Amino acid sequence: MSKEKRPTIVDIANSLQISPASVSRALRNAGKVGVDLRKKILIEAKRINYQPNFAAKALRNQSSQLIGLIIPNFFSFQIDELVRKIQYYVQKKHYGIILGVTEWETENEIEQLEFMAEKRVEGIIVKSKGMHQTIDKIQELSMDGMRVVSLLDKVDIPNVSSVLVNNAMGGYLATKHLLEKGHRRILYVTYQQTQSNEGNDSHFSRERYFGMLRAYAEMNIKRPDNLVFYDKSTNQNHDTEAHFKEYISRHTDFTAIFAYDDQIAAGVSRAIRSHGYSIPEDFSLVGFDDSIFVNKWSNPPITVIKQPDDEIACEAVRLLVNDNNNELPPAHSVVINPELIKRESVASIVVKQP
Repeated sequence: MSKEKRPTIVDIANSLQISPASVSRALRNAGKVGVDLRKKILIEAKRINYQPNFAAKALRNQSSQLIGLIIPNFFSFQIDELVRKIQYYVQKKHYGIILGVTEWETENEIEQLEFMAEKRVEGIIVKSKGMHQTIDKIQELSMDGMRVVSLLDKVDIPNVSSVLVNNAMGGYLATKHLLEKGHRRILYVTYQQTQSNEGNDSHFSRERYFGMLRAYAEMNIKRPDNLVFYDKSTNQNHDTEAHFKEYISRHTDFTAIFAYDDQIAAGVSRAIRSHGYSIPEDFSLVGFDDSIFVNKWSNPPITVIKQPDDEIACEAVRLLVNDNNNELPPAHSVVINPELIKRESVASIVVKQP
């Protein structure tokens, strides 16, 4: 039997064609809401049997000293490091963490958000798949008084902050480095699922590709057509090596590869070696994230666009834990630039003159 959806502030707002923020202020009797409008809001709330989230409201009156952290999974090259860093900064503020794992399932994300609110955490840091159902739930919790920080994803909701990485800058830095080394035919390898308009991976991938195009344009070089490979791997089923082995058996008309993330870079590297090619003698390679699998175990060590996990974690905790007052902070986005870490997977080539 499916769980009946609890009426929310958003439902009241939609019924009266006003903003959720106005409803929230009226129900809390806070802020400038006219007497007549407040009366209409209270009548509508009673009509649909709206019940406030008392767990979230209690956050304004007492401290649980707990932060909710919702992540897609473990064994992700980047997520593991972010969890470790977030825990470090949370503990520095004398808080504890309740950890939820969603396995990239939207339904699990919603359940974890509700669970965190029921446990009266003081705020939630969430790395979500980015589907609209989760965004709706985040908005509902925010309007009920819950502090939420979106990790690596922009969420346009009042009072919800985001900590972002400048993906376009990452694509630009990777491509500029390869172009300066003489490469012109640079293959971009990303996930097939990024061709969809849903979820966060799709806009991350587009932003990194736009950064590639900017680097070409800035150096007045025309980017060749058809230099994108869509890996059929997913977050749950990584088999980049097999997919790229098939691709490279039919296509070798490129000299360098920019991989969407380190997991793709690792699979591409193995596929290249399995065909008897070498990095960087035959193909240069740049990854994205700077995971331990790239910077410790790869042979040769792979040049990467490094996401500054320490700074990301520090900003996420800072935006969530407000030492000075208990009021919800205004929505604020922090954008952090990645950096190019040069290693041994990129070689210079001689540019052939026309």
